Amino acid sequence: MNDLLLENSSTFHHNFPELLHKKKLGSWKKVAMQTGDSIRQLTREYKAYKARVVERM
Repeated sequence: MNDLLLENSSTFHHNFPELLHKKKLGSWKKVAMQTGDSIRQLTREYKAYKARVVERM
């Protein structure tokens, strides 16, 4: 699933392919700190992003 996400970028506030790469090196908490967002906001948007990718499958 994550490989598919990396290939499908969407029009979201964040660049999730890039953020997923950063997450592999750390955690969502660290990624949220880097982006200046709350972890809740970031994971909510990631969930929507993931749902959109699943729709396209």
